[in-house]
Amino acid sequence: MSLADYDASTRISADGEDFHALIMAAMRVADTFNAERLKAAFPETWQELKQRYEPPRGLLPGESDPDGWRRSSSQSRPPRSCSRQAPRPGSSPRSWAPETDMTTGIWR
Repeated sequence: MSLADYDASTRISADGEDFHALIMAAMRVADTFNAERLKAAFPETWQELKQRYEPPRGLLPGESDPDGWRRSSSQSRPPRSCSRQAPRPGSSPRSWAPETDMTTGIWR
């Protein structure tokens, strides 16, 4: 860690984000080792992140967001509306590969 990391943490925490939102964000950018540590410490947060990763806008069946997007309960898995995929939780954006195992965060 460095002073830059500390400064970044003060900017991030100043936004007033919810604790679990910050943990999910950390899971998204963590390397494999740190993703495993976060998963072990916060298993419910890891499960929620996994459930919300694939659906558009992270909506689960029956949910809607403040912008009016709604996911019907009957949709099993709607098609992606974007051709560019975000990094998977537990992978770093620089080294992301689609073969990442979402249950363990380990590369295949």
